[in-house]
Amino acid sequence: MIKLDGKFTADFSPHEQLVMLRLLLGADEDGIARISYRTFAKSCGITLQVCRTTFSGLIRNGELEVISNTADNTRVNIANTFVIICKYDNYRVGKKKATHAPTQQATQSVIGVLQAKCKEREKSFEQSLVPFVITRGGIYQPQMIRAFFNYWTERNKSGTKMRFELEKTWETSKRLMTWANNEKQFNKNGQSTNGSQTSAADKAASRESLSEMAREILEQH
Repeated sequence: MIKLDGKFTADFSPHEQLVMLRLLLGADEDGIARISYRTFAKSCGITLQVCRTTFSGLIRNGELEVISNTADNTRVNIANTFVIICKYDNYRVGKKKATHAPTQQATQSVIGVLQAKCKEREKSFEQSLVPFVITRGGIYQPQMIRAFFNYWTERNKSGTKMRFELEKTWETSKRLMTWANNEKQFNKNGQSTNGSQTSAADKAASRESLSEMAREILEQH
């Protein structure tokens, strides 16, 4: 079952709404739809050019990712373009849809490719944080950078996208600044009044507070 809200019509143009709906209805449990552009355009009642233009916009905005003409998928089907709905979990409700074995095999192959690419991007993201570490000329402690990295590189269910990649906007320096300010505020408010060592229960509460802090950061951006 697919759920839509008011943001769907606000965020997408009419053509984008049509394309997204078709993809959502045809996607498997991992949010991957197998298509040929020509057949897909016909099913939507739009021209091939409009279809490709609409896809390009959705890809550019981080809503879709496309893999075409790979050696793995062309052996399995004629519709040799796999479309990944990046935020599929935001739309899906209820039980997972059953997937036929050949389709599932092809899907897993595509997911494997995407997971490998995601791992490469994770390494690049880690390297991009190095200049912000105090020992490398930056202003932040390594522990804070590591916590920031661990939070924002959490994968989606299929392991193909990281948390920061699902954000509509992203500027690392400003995200780090907000993270550091919130961490300082948390440490200030979370200090023990008697200066005693933090107990195991307090540590658990602190982890929960850090999660709350992270959610607040998301809301601020």
